[in-house]
Amino acid sequence: MNYTSYLDLRNVIKKNLSILQTKKFDLIVGIPRSGMVPAYIIAQYLNIKCCDLHSFIRNTQQELNETSPLQYPHDCQNVLLVDDCISSGGSMANSLEHIPENKRIKITTLAIYSSKKSRNDIDIFFEYHPGPGVSEWHLFHCGIVKKYCINIEGVLCLEPSDDQKTNNSNYIEYILNAPPLIVPSGKVNCLITNRPEKYRNETHSWLEKQGIEYDNLIMSQEFPEINANFWEEATKYKAHIYSQSKNELYVSYDKKESQKIHDLTRKPVYCMETNEIYSKGNIITAFHGSKLSKKAFVILMICKLKKLPKPVYVSLRSLYRFIS
Repeated sequence: MNYTSYLDLRNVIKKNLSILQTKKFDLIVGIPRSGMVPAYIIAQYLNIKCCDLHSFIRNTQQELNETSPLQYPHDCQNVLLVDDCISSGGSMANSLEHIPENKRIKITTLAIYSSKKSRNDIDIFFEYHPGPGVSEWHLFHCGIVKKYCINIEGVLCLEPSDDQKTNNSNYIEYILNAPPLIVPSGKVNCLITNRPEKYRNETHSWLEKQGIEYDNLIMSQEFPEINANFWEEATKYKAHIYSQSKNELYVSYDKKESQKIHDLTRKPVYCMETNEIYSKGNIITAFHGSKLSKKAFVILMICKLKKLPKPVYVSLRSLYRFIS
């Protein structure tokens, strides 16, 4: 599973700025909602105005500022229409259809990522990205959430404090009033929590209050004793639930838990703590969006170790060879 972060998106745009600089655009138009993210990034780099597609179509007056003296989008002579990705091309074609015909000749179309290596239904795309994949800005707000397993604590709400865990009335208060973190758009297939079954009604009430829909809510049978063995057993149980399901992504906050669930299931796991996806022995990171195999990781570490004093480097390299 390919994963694209906000940082990946910015870096791809930055790498291709020379293509855009030569075009001398005077307005960037983003296709809501996903296209607005790259549109604003591009506008910031080029120091020109940006608006959404609907404002461009309606010719909505823009605020005057130092960036550009132009007040109305239709006064612009060279417009860049931006979306984050293009697959079938339907979204871009539909957007162009809604633009007045006499304004289309001023427009250049751009998608940051394309599902095809070559195409003639768009003017520019920066990178080829074959599927399947997910982006950071779509992660919880796309149809694929129906194939997710999600930890409640750490993802949908904050973890309880030690005082809340050990005091029943405080724990119930926590369940009923925990501040939400992520509220997925769409029905999630499976929510998992270490909370005992006896708190199902309170948990359901909180989920309903936050507008979080789900098909399955997996809970513990009794309140566990918090120790090392509990963590191991709880993680194995979560991995078992995920492994037996047809879900395609597990979402956890904790790095250690994410790695363990992936190791046990060999299925993709997204870790919110580190903003990366573990997928079939690879780490799909938020720093470069590419798969980092164990071998590549070792090579990377060796390169870093070489910067250490030679005696230290030689000792660590020998140790690695011994344990591997």
